[in-house]
Amino acid sequence: MISKALEEYLKTMYILKKQNGNIRVTDIANKMECTKPSVNKAINNLKKANIPFVVCTGKTYSISKDICKNLNASFGIFGNGNQIIDLTTGEEISRKTLTFNEIKSCLSIIKKYNLHIHAYTEKGILTTNLEYMDLRNSILFSDKIKGRFVFFKQIYAINKQKVVSYKCTNKLFENGLCCSFRIIKSEKDREFYKKIYQLVTPIVIQNLLSAAVGSADVVMLNYVSQSAISAVSLAAQYTNILFMFYYGLGTGATMLCAQYYGKGEYEPIRVVQGFAMRISLIASVAFTILALVKPELMMLVFTKDQELITLGATYLRYMSVTYLCWGILEIYLSVLRSIGEVKISMILNVTAFVLNIILNAVFIFGLFGAPKMGVAGVALATMLSRVIELIGCFVVSLRQKEIKLNFLYMLKKNKLLMQDFIRLSLPALGNDIIWGLAFSMYSVIMGHLGSDVVAANSLVTVVRNFGSTLCFGIGSGGTILLGNIIGMNRMEEAKECASKILKLAIITGALGGVVILLISPLVLEFADLTENAHRYLKYMLLINSYYIMGGAVNATLIAGVFRAGGDSRFGFICDTIDMWVYAVPLGFIAAFVLKLPVMAVYFLLCTDEFVKWPWVFKNYRSMKWLKNITRDDLFIE
Repeated sequence: MISKALEEYLKTMYILKKQNGNIRVTDIANKMECTKPSVNKAINNLKKANIPFVVCTGKTYSISKDICKNLNASFGIFGNGNQIIDLTTGEEISRKTLTFNEIKSCLSIIKKYNLHIHAYTEKGILTTNLEYMDLRNSILFSDKIKGRFVFFKQIYAINKQKVVSYKCTNKLFENGLCCSFRIIKSEKDREFYKKIYQLVTPIVIQNLLSAAVGSADVVMLNYVSQSAISAVSLAAQYTNILFMFYYGLGTGATMLCAQYYGKGEYEPIRVVQGFAMRISLIASVAFTILALVKPELMMLVFTKDQELITLGATYLRYMSVTYLCWGILEIYLSVLRSIGEVKISMILNVTAFVLNIILNAVFIFGLFGAPKMGVAGVALATMLSRVIELIGCFVVSLRQKEIKLNFLYMLKKNKLLMQDFIRLSLPALGNDIIWGLAFSMYSVIMGHLGSDVVAANSLVTVVRNFGSTLCFGIGSGGTILLGNIIGMNRMEEAKECASKILKLAIITGALGGVVILLISPLVLEFADLTENAHRYLKYMLLINSYYIMGGAVNATLIAGVFRAGGDSRFGFICDTIDMWVYAVPLGFIAAFVLKLPVMAVYFLLCTDEFVKWPWVFKNYRSMKWLKNITRDDLFIE
């Protein structure tokens, strides 16, 4: 739904067109104070009504060329009126440029009065402070500076910014010196990091609290028994598998939703949400029935220890209702995050997590007159918190204008969107299920090596989740931003955005490893484990301090950057080969054929993330993943 002001503006333009064929010119984004997706929606409405419009921008034609291709505008006015282009033929209709002497005069004036100015040229932008300068092909001119070193010092002195590379050539203007250089920080960088911060902060808070819930489970069960910790850890593998299913389905939907939001279209988002919800509910119902009817059989996959089977089966029965709620929650919240509503998702998740921790204590230890339920109390607390979170989603939905938690969306149909969703989502879904199942096989291997290994691994998982919150938050937030940019068809900006996201993933992955090392002494002191399990825990923590780096980079690129650009197939193929051809067979051979020491098996399993790096980075550098996957005129009959 568009704003009232914008609606009236479009109506006025339509009336003017009908009356005399003329139409007034205005800057929609600035005058109407619209968001970029809303501007795209306004343009789409103009195209549907066959109302001709002209692109008018302060940017040069070379910078704006890619965007103009998909607008279907007849003409473009660029450089604040200095250049007019026939967009249908690419022919230049008019042009007004400044001479080199005129540019020198401008520079002397702005230097005298300390003014800001930026001028567009064929090769880049001439400016005094670099705030609006293109990062790769920017230009400064001088006819008096001699030598590259002096020229470099002059640039640094004038602009007070760090220059990381430069080259000088005698081109473009007579007696003029052209300098092409890159800068570390710019206005564009600041805008990017601001948006990343706004998206990532709520996601990181969610991840931290999610890890806190897992920690609370382990901490409280530590006072019950080691068997309780081990049983819940093994039973929770089914939760992890189901989470990967929902995550894959959610990211598959996000691939389309984020780009259509960037394009300014909401109806395709509703249709995609309906598709995803339909599939998630089928899986949720199946898991719910299985957990109610055959929980012992489910536990038998991971262990033959009868005590662990009995405790785990109790946990699964209580968790059954949770699976049903979860299937609805994850899809709706994924769609909300794809349109930038990360704060809503955070508030709902935070409420559920805090409630989960409180209820854990109540039902595990029998506080406030509640029954002392032990393992069953953990599952009951999770179930109740998820039910309340689902109720919160319905309340939020009532206040949402564009995207609601509406089961009628499941009845919406669109053949082309369905094809796109299946083509993009199935590989993403398959990727996450394949990876999740393979990672669960690690637990199968560990489960058959003894309860000491299982208990140690349970604590390590909690610590690793804490260490990875920031890096996975970067991946999730960056993916949303990247998808929106690609939906706007700003491909060069998307490439720069992807590069920054990757760098942040590497930095945060390293920080995550440091966090694990710093909290390891506290974990070792706290852990109430057998001597053997305690020794396993020590070495597992050390291994995970660097293992987290591999996971951070791969998750950011495979499940983040590549999917934002519409490439879900690469991850499916890569993870299938890596996990099921390399890691899982290697683990089984090492554990049960070669009968290597436990820590040797664990180390070999933790090489999986680094083995696939060469192929992951090769795919990233190829840029084959970068595609605009949206369609025009989906609902025009």
